[in-house]
Amino acid sequence: MLAGFSPGGNWQFTANWMLNSGMPFTPISGFFDKLLLDGTTPINIFNGYEPQFIYDIKNSGRLPAYHRLDLSVTKKFSTGFADFTIGASVLNLYNRANIYYFDKKTGKRVNQLPILPALFVKAEF
Repeated sequence: MLAGFSPGGNWQFTANWMLNSGMPFTPISGFFDKLLLDGTTPINIFNGYEPQFIYDIKNSGRLPAYHRLDLSVTKKFSTGFADFTIGASVLNLYNRANIYYFDKKTGKRVNQLPILPALFVKAEF
């Protein structure tokens, strides 16, 4: 949902709230050790193995739902030689821990960006 408000004086306020259902993913159901016999790795029964993943049914898992609120404010003004826009924004205003992915090797959850404030200036000559 996107909302914007322009009170005048070249000010612009915007709010963007996003809500998404959890994206599908293919979970890992297990692991096995694969003995490397590719000719480049010395055969060593104690160290010649590489972990391999056993995947579950394709797209049978879903990540948690995702939502965040982004706010921004901008002001436009002109000088004799350029038009300027200055502003500030905050992504993920309420610091929601939105998942990005699960790490295959560790199984740990990796989140997207936390609250992220920003200031900016745009000049048009």
